[in-house]
Order: sequence, then structure tokens, then C-alpha cells
Amino acid sequence: MSNTRALLISLLVSVFAVILLFFYISSRENELLEMVTPIQVIVAAKDIPEGVRVDANSLELVEIPQKYVQPGAVSDMKRVINRNINVPALKGTQMLESMFIDT
Repeated sequence: MSNTRALLISLLVSVFAVILLFFYISSRENELLEMVTPIQVIVAAKDIPEGVRVDANSLELVEIPQKYVQPGAVSDMKRVINRNINVPALKGTQMLESMFIDT
């Protein structure tokens, strides 16, 4: 009788551990998926020197995992076209709102 009781208790503890592990893995998976969700941002299509008025040929829209999107990154091309850039931007640099001169 005591062996049956010990077996039942160990079975219940193992089922509880499996359920906890399942919930932990599910929540961790959701966190990781949120980090790799692609976000569209505007990057420099070529090197852009300081003080130049940016046009559509200088920029391109690319998808970047959310984890790597810079704070203040611009995703709307209309917000940066025909504005002067106040810092040089190398090809592939994410365009940030703070990089442009307010007019």
C-alpha cells in the first residue's frame, strides 16, 4: 500500500512539473517571437553627407527584427524626404528623427 501511495505522489509531482515547464517554455517562446518580429524602417541606401537634402533615391525601406530597431527610427518615407540631414549617415544606417534639421 505504501508503494502505491509513493508512486501516486511522485506521479502527481511529475505532472505538476511538466505543466510548469510547459507554461515557462510557452511564455519564453512568446517573448522571443516578439523580439524577432520584423519592423519596417527607413535606412540610408547610400552614404549621405551632412547638410544634404535627402531624396527618395538616398533611402530605402527594409525589414529589421524589432530587437534591433533603434529608438526614434522612422518608418514613414514622407517624414524624411526633402529634409536636411544634420549628421552624416553611412549606407544601411537607420534614419532617426533626431538626425534631421527641423524646418
